[in-house]
Amino acid sequence: MKIECDKLAEELSHREEDNAKLRRKYQLMKQELDDKDKRINSEEDNLRRMEEERLRLHDQLCCLQNEQESILAMIGSEIDAACEVFSRDSLEKFNAISLMSGVQNDPHRWLAETKTKLQWLCEEAKEREAKEKKLRRHLQQSREQLKHLMMSKESERQALISQLEKQEQLLDEVHQAKRANDNGVEMGKWTV
Repeated sequence: MKIECDKLAEELSHREEDNAKLRRKYQLMKQELDDKDKRINSEEDNLRRMEEERLRLHDQLCCLQNEQESILAMIGSEIDAACEVFSRDSLEKFNAISLMSGVQNDPHRWLAETKTKLQWLCEEAKEREAKEKKLRRHLQQSREQLKHLMMSKESERQALISQLEKQEQLLDEVHQAKRANDNGVEMGKWTV
């Protein structure tokens, strides 16, 4: 019995050691599990925050896209209006490309059409600037011609006035001579 007791005591001691090892393993695994659980919770929180941020950014992107579309539509209509205004007085009428419903959703086509319109507007503006410069030169030449003409007319007027004054003076001298002559003839009648 003693042998059996020693065996059982030894077995008990092994079992207690095994039990202690298992408890340590259990505690380590429990700690690992708690750590993993905390990490999972933390990652879930991060994931939730990231999802909220993604939704917020998606909403912001939608707003920016709507704003961009609105701005581009406004720019397009302003360019169309400018084309129409320039086209009224242009020698080469611009055939505006009308934006069909699908074109507004196709940014490449919209951009190509807008670029074409802007190029036409630039060419038209250059032509008008050249015409304006030509008209300004013509106006300047006309002003100079008018100035010379006015100066010429003024000098002619001064010459005519001078001639008239000389003729008036001659008429006065002739008139005085005639009077003197007439007075001399009358005096001669009385002396005879």
